[in-house]
Amino acid sequence: AQSAAAAGARMVAVTAGGRLGDLAPEWQAPVIGLPDDIPMPRAGLGALAVPMILALEQIGLFPGASGWVEAAVTQLEAREAALDAGDDAQLLARTIDRTIPLVFGAGPLGGVAAARWKAQVNENAKSPAFAGVYPELCHNEIVGWGQHGDVTRQVFTLVELRHDEEHPQEARRFDLVRELMAEVTHDVIEVRALGEGALAQLLDLTLVGDMVSLHMAAQEGIDPGPVPVLDALESWWEAGSAGGEGAAQPRHRDCGSWSDADHTEHGRDQAEGSRSPPGSRPPGTGASSGSKRPARRGKLERDAEE
Repeated sequence: AQSAAAAGARMVAVTAGGRLGDLAPEWQAPVIGLPDDIPMPRAGLGALAVPMILALEQIGLFPGASGWVEAAVTQLEAREAALDAGDDAQLLARTIDRTIPLVFGAGPLGGVAAARWKAQVNENAKSPAFAGVYPELCHNEIVGWGQHGDVTRQVFTLVELRHDEEHPQEARRFDLVRELMAEVTHDVIEVRALGEGALAQLLDLTLVGDMVSLHMAAQEGIDPGPVPVLDALESWWEAGSAGGEGAAQPRHRDCGSWSDADHTEHGRDQAEGSRSPPGSRPPGTGASSGSKRPARRGKLERDAEE
């Protein structure tokens, strides 16, 4: 923002205050205030995005934006009601169980949704997660699944995020990659977006992912709110900036949630097997059956050997 102001750009500030709120009047920039009761940044996606979208409409850069927002609100209300009435998000979390979600989406919409799923699993469930985007993952990442299928089948669950904005070729890639990945992953789950328009479908996928990550946290007895490792990193960064090169460096064991006892308990759990077996698949998610696969060599592995 400071670089834009120095370049003479006209700006609108969307902020809850802080440094940006202090500087905006100096730049004669209109300020759109955010609610002060957002518990953490990741919970403020809608509150931050909608004002910017509507501001773009008002200055003529996004005609019809208010209609997109209305359609998104309608779909989010419908999805919220469906999630409250059923247990789809909980069953998706149980299917993933203690595996690591590998979230694939197609194009800009699917890529953003996959990145959001990954970040929410990281921060809410305090668990690893990875995201990939079609068509790029078909140029490199898919090759990396040609080895160690006996390990990856126990570790990774593939989550496919589908939407109506996919190019026909991207839809074909989903089919081809699913056939290959089913042999080297714990399970394959499909989550399909609903709603009218790209914004509605993006936020629909986002809401499902947010709820799944919260259920993943709940089934492990984890508070999804605090992120102590991020707080510690910020403190270390500030201390390092103030103290220069001689500032104390962080110790690995201080990074947030893991203690020596945690490592011991986790190792014992892994040795004894998952505490909660994957549950029944929710209707409409497209989750495949037969999550426990024998230690066989899949097509990707055979191709790698050849």
